[in-house]
Amino acid sequence: MTLASLVSRHIRAVRASLPGALRGDAGEVHKVRVSSRRLRELLPVVAGRSPGRRVKKLRRFARTLTRTLGPVREMDVAIEQLAFLEAREHLRGIAAVRRAIAAERGRRRRAMLERMGGGEAARKLDRLASSKMLGGVEDLRRDAPALVAAWLLARAARLEEAIEAAGSLYEVERLHEARIAVKKLRYSLELVQELRLGRVAPDLRRLKGAQNLLGSLHDLEVLAGHARSLDSKAPPGPGRRVLVGVLEEELRHHHARFLRGRDALSGVIARVRQRGGELAGLETAGSPVMIGGPARAHSR
Repeated sequence: MTLASLVSRHIRAVRASLPGALRGDAGEVHKVRVSSRRLRELLPVVAGRSPGRRVKKLRRFARTLTRTLGPVREMDVAIEQLAFLEAREHLRGIAAVRRAIAAERGRRRRAMLERMGGGEAARKLDRLASSKMLGGVEDLRRDAPALVAAWLLARAARLEEAIEAAGSLYEVERLHEARIAVKKLRYSLELVQELRLGRVAPDLRRLKGAQNLLGSLHDLEVLAGHARSLDSKAPPGPGRRVLVGVLEEELRHHHARFLRGRDALSGVIARVRQRGGELAGLETAGSPVMIGGPARAHSR
């Protein structure tokens, strides 16, 4: 697959799901966020040594999509998690939690629509994703391995930093940063596979597993936060007390699994660095490849 066809594929995926996401469909919200994240990881490679104005604008727009739909997605997952735990644990007396989350989702969806401007979001994407923007992408074909290598190495370094910062204690924000770093390295490593620059399926599976684990931890923490918030406003009933207890036990279990898996993630980082060195050696152009990695490390 070429760079241009890969960019086009991710743009089409965003465009196909965007109307449904703006209508409030939970599945389409998730699809837009995943596709926009993949597009964001690809565009720095497309930009290469000389990022064009259109590529920069498209990446900013993709970042806006990811961030704007994120709060709605959080509530969608909280609703799913609550339904799952309610059935598994046979919980009763948690209707207030369910109502509070549904109300919060409504508020966040209204804020999303206000920021995205309804149908204007799709029209802006169409303007940015024009043939003119894609016109010079194929010129980077020879440099693609080294450009991917530079981006991979930046993402691997960021994940190593995030894992070290997370330490061994349960610290919500640092675990959240580790989750973001895992996700970005996974999507960057997917470029190696999609551009047929090497076989990386085992490490992609490990990163996806870590992403799912940390993602579930984050989602459980969001749900627990809403349950605790209700308890601070009114005396907790037995159902809410049981729910909070179940959530806290799940959080301890997820955190322990993350700690046990840190060595496996370190192994992935080491192999990604080796892969990055190999890809950098495939560069045929004469000057070193520079690509904007660390400056974007904390963007969501």
